[in-house]
Amino acid sequence: AVVAQDSPDICFVVFQMADNNLEYFIRNDNLELIESCAIKKPNFHTWVYFDGRDAMGTWEDINDPLEKVWTKDGSAQLSGRKHEGSQYLTYDHQLGKMVQDTKLEGEFNGDDWETVYRFLVHAFEDCVGKGAKEWFFALSSHGGGFYGFGG
Repeated sequence: AVVAQDSPDICFVVFQMADNNLEYFIRNDNLELIESCAIKKPNFHTWVYFDGRDAMGTWEDINDPLEKVWTKDGSAQLSGRKHEGSQYLTYDHQLGKMVQDTKLEGEFNGDDWETVYRFLVHAFEDCVGKGAKEWFFALSSHGGGFYGFGG
């Protein structure tokens, strides 16, 4: 007889560098993730680093905040002008929403290993605390490996 096993807790982490001409597309990738069934599973712990572009009012500038992302307490969707810098997002299973866990002030270089490291420590510590046993980490931006990753 085949015995069904519970799947292990998974830490799903995405580093989205949209501080370039791909912001429109990476924002859509983020929305697809938010709308996916996977992140709603209680054993699926999702973290996203999102670095928006400051196009300084040019035609390419996107002014709206990220879609379907809520304040940390889940009381309101992000509103007003978008945050031009980096932010950490996580799916809160109790609220049933993707929330902005951390909003970083100032400009951070997503190509810098320390920026990636700080985010990963933050995300992985949370996942370990929730019992994650498997890990997934994806980089989302221009190709060519990590060298020149963010543009």
